[in-house]
Amino acid sequence: FQQFRDDHEKRDFVSSGTAAGVATAFGAPIGGVLFSLEEGCSFWNQALTWRCFVCALTATFTVNVLLSAYSWRTSDRPHNTTLLNNPGLVSFGAMAGEYRIYELPVFGAMGAVGGLIGALWNFLNIRLTMLRRRFVAGPPRRFVEPLGVACLVSLVMYLLVGLVGDCHPLPSTVPAGDRSTIFTSAAAQAFCPGDEYNPMGVYFWAGIEDTIKHLFHSNDVGLNKWHLFIYFVVFYVLMCITYGIAVPSGLFLPTICCGAAYGKLVGDLLVSWGWDVSTQTYALMGSAAMLGGIMRMTISLTVILLETTNNVNLGMPIMLTILIAKWTGDLFNIGIYDMHIELKHIPLLEWEPEKDLMTLTAFDIMTKDVVSLPMKPKVEAVVMTLRRSHHGCYPLVNKDGMLLGAILRRHLLRLLHDNAWANTLSHYELVELLDEGEDEILELAAVQANLSETLDLSLYANTAPFTFGPAAPVPRIFATFRSMGLRHLFILDDERVVV
Repeated sequence: FQQFRDDHEKRDFVSSGTAAGVATAFGAPIGGVLFSLEEGCSFWNQALTWRCFVCALTATFTVNVLLSAYSWRTSDRPHNTTLLNNPGLVSFGAMAGEYRIYELPVFGAMGAVGGLIGALWNFLNIRLTMLRRRFVAGPPRRFVEPLGVACLVSLVMYLLVGLVGDCHPLPSTVPAGDRSTIFTSAAAQAFCPGDEYNPMGVYFWAGIEDTIKHLFHSNDVGLNKWHLFIYFVVFYVLMCITYGIAVPSGLFLPTICCGAAYGKLVGDLLVSWGWDVSTQTYALMGSAAMLGGIMRMTISLTVILLETTNNVNLGMPIMLTILIAKWTGDLFNIGIYDMHIELKHIPLLEWEPEKDLMTLTAFDIMTKDVVSLPMKPKVEAVVMTLRRSHHGCYPLVNKDGMLLGAILRRHLLRLLHDNAWANTLSHYELVELLDEGEDEILELAAVQANLSETLDLSLYANTAPFTFGPAAPVPRIFATFRSMGLRHLFILDDERVVV
C-alpha cells in the first residue's frame, strides 16, 4: 500500500474513519459524513466527499450484518435469518413526536438556555482539563484517576437511588407480569416491591441507551419532575468530571441523555401548566439544545438526530434549537472539541479566519528568520540545519536567495537515513515512514557519511511550491490553505527572494 503513504492520503483516511465511526455508532451514514466535514477536516473536496460517503455506508452495512447475525442466532424465529434491521450500535427507536407552530419560540428559548448551559459546561471542563494536565500527569496518576472517578460515580448513583428515590406504582401501560419493560427491570425496581418502580433507578442504574429511550418515548408526565431535575444536575456535573479522563469515553450519548432530561423536565412543566404538548418531542429538543450548546455543530447534529429518530417532521425545530444554542454559546466561548484541539495545539483550520486576522497581511504573520538550504547542499549543512531548527519544510534557494523549490523535513531525514548521497531513492522509498528517532538518524548520518558529500535535492524537491507576496491579505492566504490542503507557504519579494 505504498501509494497511500503520502500526507493527502493519510488525511483522507482520518476523515473517512471519522465518518465511519459516527455512522456505525448511530446508524447515520449521512450524519457521519457531515460530522467529518463540519468538525474533523480543514480540507475538503468532491473526491473526499465520495470516499467518506462510501466508507460510512460500507461501515454501516457491515455493522448491520454483524448485529443482525447475532440477533439471528439468539432469535426463536429462524425464518428471519435474512432480515437486516440493526444499522447502528445505538438506536433510540422511531419517534412519533409532533409539535404545533406556536411551540417554535419555546424551542428557541430552550436552545438559548442550552447554549448558556453548554458554555458553562465547556468552561468548567476545560479548566478541569488544565488542572489534569498539571497535577495528573504521568502513567501512574493517569491510571489511578479513572478508578477514583468510577468509584465516585458509582457511590453517588447508589446513594441517590437509595436515599432520594421513592417508589411509584407501575404505569398503566405496563402489562401485568411483563418483565421486559424498563419499569420492571432490576434497575427500575431498586429498593421497591415487585408492583412498583423507583424513577431514580430508571435514570441512574439502567443503561444510558435505555434511559434515553425512556426519556424519548415514555409519557409518564406529572410524576418525576423533582427526580428529573436531580438527575439533570447530577449527570451534568458527573459528565463534566468524567470527560477528559484516560479512558476512551465519548460525549455524544451523555450529552443526549442529559439534554433529554432537561427537555423532558420542560415538557412536564408545560403539561402541568395546562399546555397540550408532547413531552417526548421536548426531550428530543433538549438533547438538541445540549448538543448545540456544547459541541457547536449544526448540520451534522441535525441530520444525526433525524436519522436516529426517523422523523423528518422534527427537522425544522431541531435545526432551530441547535442554531440558537450555538449562537448563544458562541457569545461566551467556542465548542468543546475546538477547545481541546487548541489545548493540544493540533493544527486544524476552522472554516473562517478569526476576526483579528481579517485586516492583516502576510508580512504581519510570517516567520522573519528564514532557514533555507541550497539545491545541492553538503551532508554536514543538512545535519546542522535539522539540528538547529524544527521547521517541517525548508525552501531551496540559489546563492542570491531566490526560491528554486522546497523539501519536507521528514524527506531530508529519509535521505540521510538511506545514504542518498550514494544512491537514488524512489518516490515510495522517500515517503516511507521511519522507525528510528530523529536524533538517532542525525547521529548515524554524521558517523556513517563523509560530511563533505553532496546531496542532490533536485531529484526530490517540490519545484513549484505555492507562494505569495508580503502584501497578500491573510484571508486570501487562509482560503488557499483550506482549499488546497497546504501545510507550508513561502513569501517572496519582487525578485523571488524568500523573505
